[in-house]
Amino acid sequence: MRKNTKGHNRIYACLGLVCSLCLLLLTACGPVDFLQETVNGRLEKVVVGEAKEVETISADRFAYQQLSAEEQTVYDQILDCIQHHTDCVTVSTKDQDVLDKAYRCVMADYGGLFWTSGYQYNTYSSFDQVIGMEFMPTYIYTQQEREDLQAQIDDVADLWLAGIDSDASDYEKVKYVYETLISQVDYDADSQNNQNIISVFIGKKTVCQGYADATQYLLWQLGVSSIVVTGLAGGDNHAWNLVNLDGEYYYIDTTWGNTHFLGELQGAKKIDYGYLGASTQDLAATHTADMPFDLPACESVTDNYFYQEGLYFETADLSAIGSRIREKYRRGATEISLRMSNLQDYLQVKDDLIGQDRIFTYLEGQQELTYFENQSLYILTFVL
Repeated sequence: MRKNTKGHNRIYACLGLVCSLCLLLLTACGPVDFLQETVNGRLEKVVVGEAKEVETISADRFAYQQLSAEEQTVYDQILDCIQHHTDCVTVSTKDQDVLDKAYRCVMADYGGLFWTSGYQYNTYSSFDQVIGMEFMPTYIYTQQEREDLQAQIDDVADLWLAGIDSDASDYEKVKYVYETLISQVDYDADSQNNQNIISVFIGKKTVCQGYADATQYLLWQLGVSSIVVTGLAGGDNHAWNLVNLDGEYYYIDTTWGNTHFLGELQGAKKIDYGYLGASTQDLAATHTADMPFDLPACESVTDNYFYQEGLYFETADLSAIGSRIREKYRRGATEISLRMSNLQDYLQVKDDLIGQDRIFTYLEGQQELTYFENQSLYILTFVL
């Protein structure tokens, strides 16, 4: 028997039986392949142990649904192990790629698993054939520490979610979570625990992974299906979210919605709504996902922020644009964003409103303002 180990070594008190079984293979008569299969089967049960049967709790989770039956079984075993704070579990696969895919899908579906960071695994071999595999989570907190932190996280999450009605629409829920996280949590590359939700709910400072995990965590509590997407954005490692709103898929990038992250605005932190209900095309030039399954095409505009708020314009119709700005201003808006359908109209509207100061025609009594732009998405935002 050869044991291939990734991570710490484990010692078993069954080597005598293992040696006896190996001797049987060397001395017995009959087909060697049959004996090897028999020995390997016994070794798996004795050395590795039986894979645990776990009833799934994730049938309605998006990443889980993308897996094969074998991968779903391993996913369930991994999740059960982490949730019960178990040191290791024998999994129903001998394939490292299956194990890794299942783990990544667990982390995509469950943004709240803050007490673990990565994993190790052991493989057990006989005659160059893998006979079993163990999964071992890397825990960064004890179970008691985890419980104490979870209580603190729940208190803050409950406080934040108290501001949204459970009967609100999917769009209203995702807009509320987006705005709440950006307003309550600062982007800080040096923040502690910034790869999990502790940095969000307790530290109030985080980076993209914390924002994405917390977005998924809160949306799920509101009944909105969401996963954490990882990949590259602007050439750097990044995390954002895929959400299902009213049966259609959209992207949410809470990090990029924070104007301080992109340096779009000095002084007070504001919200860039270009990444609330974004399409695949909206993110194509900046975001590249690296997921173990294909992501759906996000093509609907129904729950995009600008469509929902009546701030998307097909043409540079200054009369219609001005009327909408005036209406939002009279209702007490302190920032107003608008989006054009193409670059030419965007540049024309920008020149009309800013270059020629016509914006003040629609803001009665307003003497000054600050603006920032997202030219790649044809968005202008005025901060009053």
